[in-house]
Amino acid sequence: MLRQIKLLLRVQTCNLFGLNEARYGKRGRQRGTRIGLMLAMALVALVLCGYVAGLCYALCAIGAGKAIPMLLALVTGVVTLMLTMFRAGPVIFDLHSYEQLIALPLRPTAIVISRFLRMYLSNAAMALMVLLPGTTVAGIMLHPGALYCAMMLLGALVLPLIPMTIATLLGALVYAISARMRRRSLAVIVLTLLMTLLLIAGGMLLSTVEEMDDAQVLGLITSLGNRIGGVYPPALWFGRCVTGGSIPGFLTLAAGSLAFFALAAGAIGANFHRICAALSARATRGHYAMSAQRQSTAFTALYRRELRRYAASPVYVMNTLIGSLMVVLLGVGALIAVGRVPLLRGMIRSIGLEPLLPFVPAFMFVIAPSTSCTISLEGRQWWQIKCLPVSDREILNAKLALYLTITLPCWAIGCGLLAVALRPSGLDGMWLLLLPLMYLLFSGALGMRMNLAIPSFNWENENQPVKQSRSVGFTMLAGFAAVALPAAGAFLLPGGVGRWIPAATALVLLAGSLLLYRSCCRVDLRELN
Repeated sequence: MLRQIKLLLRVQTCNLFGLNEARYGKRGRQRGTRIGLMLAMALVALVLCGYVAGLCYALCAIGAGKAIPMLLALVTGVVTLMLTMFRAGPVIFDLHSYEQLIALPLRPTAIVISRFLRMYLSNAAMALMVLLPGTTVAGIMLHPGALYCAMMLLGALVLPLIPMTIATLLGALVYAISARMRRRSLAVIVLTLLMTLLLIAGGMLLSTVEEMDDAQVLGLITSLGNRIGGVYPPALWFGRCVTGGSIPGFLTLAAGSLAFFALAAGAIGANFHRICAALSARATRGHYAMSAQRQSTAFTALYRRELRRYAASPVYVMNTLIGSLMVVLLGVGALIAVGRVPLLRGMIRSIGLEPLLPFVPAFMFVIAPSTSCTISLEGRQWWQIKCLPVSDREILNAKLALYLTITLPCWAIGCGLLAVALRPSGLDGMWLLLLPLMYLLFSGALGMRMNLAIPSFNWENENQPVKQSRSVGFTMLAGFAAVALPAAGAFLLPGGVGRWIPAATALVLLAGSLLLYRSCCRVDLRELN
């Protein structure tokens, strides 16, 4: 079985992070865009490393350097859990590759383990980006010794195992439950959203400060450490092993993580055929009867088609809806926080954070808009759209209408709750509502233009256009830059000048949205291949 795992893993990782396309791809536009995306990913990794290094430097400066291993272990676990939960089900139970592999003399457990390891490699790389800068800062400021640094870096190999396995088990549970339901895609979407919201709500509860002493930062960190140990014990175990220099304890944690990983892979492998067979089965009703036919406009028909396509893809929904849902949760969390800490409003005003408030929900709206992959998701059926007797503008308007349908309600609820909870004064309250709306419109138009510029129709599973396509990556990077630059200006510039940053940003975003939409309408969709 080891040989089978090795061969399958080699096939799955031959183009990890697009290295193969960048190295052997055709010279020209395709290779250049792939290299550009890799450079952008490297820039994001550097920003993440800088943020972690700054956090660790602050902890060392206040004398809380012992908390670094535990806090970094928690960050690694949470990020791994969230990222893996969205892709575990589609990756493990990929029906397209299942139909290709089932005819080969391969053991189901080997297929499952190889897919586990494929996810593990990317999670281990992410964990290294978190632990490496923390280890460097701690090594320079604390001088803990070589054993400390070695165990911290080896943690990148150990820490992703438990959260990744838990997320995969949750994903397998969701797919196993939905396999027997008639509306499987909707069941997967609802169950996954519920689990995601529960995790985010748990994080909010973890961060409550009602019992902490705000005047003592060290006491706050100690209290937070106790809560982390109660919610996620592996982080506490890892912190104790590293700070105490306990090699047997570290080896015990590593062995336990591997055992948990092996048991989960064996359990999923034993039921792999059953779940995939149930997911691929299609039930039909034998009492179909022709009903009254309804007539509608071309736009209405295209819009309904987009809604059905959206509801049929859990990957599509989870990756494009999570940012909007986070805005709603932000509003609910603000209401809860103000209720528990009434002085929070005054603290925000005294620190001068009111001009920054509109940029917080705006940042969440630029995370993977549905328009950045809506063209690519047509896949090999794109020729059907091109043959329809409708205009290009109607096709694009239907896709933009879907984007507005899933984002506008979240904007109204989330930003409305934020305004009620924080009660910003004067123009700040108006910009808290209008500026996220401008970013919402700009992100939708930018995603559509990016997807029209670099579509990807030759994909094997929906994860590729939704998560790994160049249009999604460039849209996110451009959106982050569009939020970060004016937010920095509003915070750093003097009060009189900084107050005008939101107004200028809103005007620029509105003009940019209109220009991008006009540019989209000039594209001949029949020429996209």
